[in-house]
Amino acid sequence: MITKKIEYRTYIASMIIVLLSQIICAQKSITLADAKNLAKEKNFDLKTQNLNVLYQSKNINTAYTMDPTQIDSEFGQFNSTYFDIAVGISQSFHLPQVYQRKKDINKQKVKVSEAYMNATEVDVHRQITEIFINYHFLEAKTKLLVEQDSLFGIFQRIATDRYQSGETDALAKISAEQQKMSITNELISLQNEKDILVFELNWLLGNVGNFIPESEDFTKIPSMYVYDVTAISRHPLLLAALQENETSILATQIEKSVRLPKFSLGYNNISIRGTGPDNIIYQSGDRFHSFQFGMAIPILNKGNNAAIQAAKIMEEVTNQQLLSKKAALEYSVNQKNAMIQNLYKRLDRYATFSLPNAARLQSIAEIQYSSGDINYLEFVLLNQQAIAIKKEYLQLIHELKITDIQLKYLTSNL
Repeated sequence: MITKKIEYRTYIASMIIVLLSQIICAQKSITLADAKNLAKEKNFDLKTQNLNVLYQSKNINTAYTMDPTQIDSEFGQFNSTYFDIAVGISQSFHLPQVYQRKKDINKQKVKVSEAYMNATEVDVHRQITEIFINYHFLEAKTKLLVEQDSLFGIFQRIATDRYQSGETDALAKISAEQQKMSITNELISLQNEKDILVFELNWLLGNVGNFIPESEDFTKIPSMYVYDVTAISRHPLLLAALQENETSILATQIEKSVRLPKFSLGYNNISIRGTGPDNIIYQSGDRFHSFQFGMAIPILNKGNNAAIQAAKIMEEVTNQQLLSKKAALEYSVNQKNAMIQNLYKRLDRYATFSLPNAARLQSIAEIQYSSGDINYLEFVLLNQQAIAIKKEYLQLIHELKITDIQLKYLTSNL
């Protein structure tokens, strides 16, 4: 009879909490899949990364930027006592391979920005998933506390009635009141934690609404995840590090391009008034043409040599960063896998032994207290042991789900 009353009170309390949450806060539940899709479109960091990819894409053809075309003009008596006019135009340029190398590195920068955009997207999805898990964990703890609150509420009234009738002293009554207060404080704390998670979720979703994670059965344990070890090589952060290394190799080629000669072509148009070497008299309207070809050869290369050496060192740096990130990912995968194996074993023991024992403890405590075989303090102690077991079980499920998501993130299967 007591158990039925608890279930009924738990149901009523849960319904009130849900209704107040929807009416007062005007919150809208959202599924994990919808949250990920919304984040892909609205997340602030992803928007920035998308713009960076667009910027790098538009920057590709800057590789063909050439020196300004130079136009020269000369006026005066530079040929004879007559006033002459000369006009010239010239253009300097590099060898085609220099422009190609610049274009290649610009294309590579697009790949780097895309890699970081993918890494950001996957990380945002991981954060959202963890928020959902944490929120459902807090919901499960809240439900457990509401059940506990209903239970202690009933027995608090019994303790009060017995105190008023003189069957017990004030100690049981005071203890019952304190238990209720402790549960109330813990419920308030859990609600605050849920509010913080909702704030974090909506920030990840670009603050376009007031969403809360859609409720689900938190006690449903995920199946064992079997991962492919080679999947580590596809991790977005590792791919980004690989692209950074490729960029540093191309940067070295750019520095080597400075050693290549630079060319220039020019055209001049000039007047020569007076008698020319062919004994013909020329006027200002008579024009003479010439062409110019130049080649600039780097001779003093001390600075460029230093730049090439520095670029080669940067190649080693980015390669070492690549190896370091790969080793870190492998270590994390092995660590998370070992943790998951242990958590599954512990959860199995809890489901087989601890949870049934907790149910029996509560049932026996209720019967014995109602019949007067134990006092209120003994009843509280037995119930606290049972509740502690249930809380530990929820905590293990929470650790398993978080570790499972982190392992999937590390092995590119999120």
